[in-house]
Amino acid sequence: GYSVGGAQYGNGWSGVEFRVDTLPDPVVPVVNVAPNQGRPTISWANDANATQYYFYVRNQANNATQYLQWHTTASVCSGANCSITPESLILANGTYEAYVYACGAGGCSIGGVYNNGWGGGNQGGSNATFTYNFVTPPLVDMGTMTFTYANGTANVSWQSSAETTWYYVFIGTANGAYTAHLQWYSSAALGCVNPAQTCTATIPLALPAGVYYLAVQSAGPGGFSVGGLVNNGFQVLEPALGVP
Repeated sequence: GYSVGGAQYGNGWSGVEFRVDTLPDPVVPVVNVAPNQGRPTISWANDANATQYYFYVRNQANNATQYLQWHTTASVCSGANCSITPESLILANGTYEAYVYACGAGGCSIGGVYNNGWGGGNQGGSNATFTYNFVTPPLVDMGTMTFTYANGTANVSWQSSAETTWYYVFIGTANGAYTAHLQWYSSAALGCVNPAQTCTATIPLALPAGVYYLAVQSAGPGGFSVGGLVNNGFQVLEPALGVP
């Protein structure tokens, strides 16, 4: 007769699992985070055996996932160094942990402090636990705001304010009767990540003849700017701009 039973499958077969490594796995990444002004930069050393990396950012207080996405090595690494500052990552005040998982042709990173292949947090040499404790961002300084329009293009600028990661930009007529432009911009996209830098945006717009206002609201981990000309958190540039 034939063997019967067996602890694993109950089909008479007995065996053992094994793995053949023809290509090495990437090592568990050692991760560092620069918190910046609400948009963290996650960095680590490139691994020659990795072709893509998986990123995970969580809120330490409630384990809520803030960011979880794959990126190819080519998109986030240059030579021996890798980094990413996710444009879509918007964080409020709190404590967060960032983790990175590496994969390549030979497999994915294995081991690590949690034995799951992920590196990050404040474990295994990583420095990727970070905290924001910002105050409410101030209003944009009206004295630094500029607004010009010519040939279908609006050019706007202002000085960046402390505690600010994003700016909400409005161009339109009095009391919002007509909104020509209303859009969020990251401080990185405006070229003003740090305080007291000049934020600039070039905005294609077809403005009919009229009188237009530029208004800007600040936002960051501590919330949104408050007050302003009409007490809605927007700083309004006066006088308004006439478009013939």
